[in-house]
This record gives sequence, structure tokens and C-alpha cells, in this order.
Amino acid sequence: AAGLNNYGQLGLGDHKDRRWLEPVAELDGCEISQVAGGIHHSLVMSAATGKVYAFGRGDSSQLGVTAARPEVGYCEMTPIEVALEAPARAIACGGNHNLVLTRGGGGGGGGGGG
Repeated sequence: AAGLNNYGQLGLGDHKDRRWLEPVAELDGCEISQVAGGIHHSLVMSAATGKVYAFGRGDSSQLGVTAARPEVGYCEMTPIEVALEAPARAIACGGNHNLVLTRGGGGGGGGGGG
């Protein structure tokens, strides 16, 4: 991951911007097959397991997880697993929202304006 990291959207555990690509240690062994990015958040998916992980800004619910403190600026600086009813097949991010297509043919979305 590299680039702007003001909300931890690189998943590296801090808010420091990166000029060079760095591995996201929390995802070692996850066999990541797809990545997507919003304005200040990121999603990654493992094709092997169908698990989805989110990180970065989450104060508009765009991470797809329940925030313990949903105030403006809430963020997750390392990847957290998004709870899904079925394994994911594909992911996409908009500016402040996500879409997940599941292997069962269903899907879901999360996030909002703000």
C-alpha cells in the first residue's frame, strides 16, 4: 500500500503517508485477490475464503462494521473482517460506500453520505 493515509486507509497501523509500496502485514497469508478504494477507506477480498476486510475512515458506516465510537473521524488503521452472510465473490467501493457480491448471488451495500 502507498499514498495518502490520513485515516489509516493503507491498513498499516498508523496515519503516515507512504511514498513507496509497503506490505500490509495484517493481511499476510490471506491470499488477497481483489482490492478497492474509496475516498478515505479501503476493502480487500480473499477469493480463497470469501472474506472481506476493511480499513480507513468509517464515520459514515462505509467500513461495514459497527463503530464503537461513530464520531466524525472514526477510523480503523488495520484491516478488520466485515461480517457477511455468505462468502464474497466481488467487491467495489464508491466514495463513501461499498458493494459486495456474495457467492450465493446476493449482495449488500453499506455507507452513506455525510
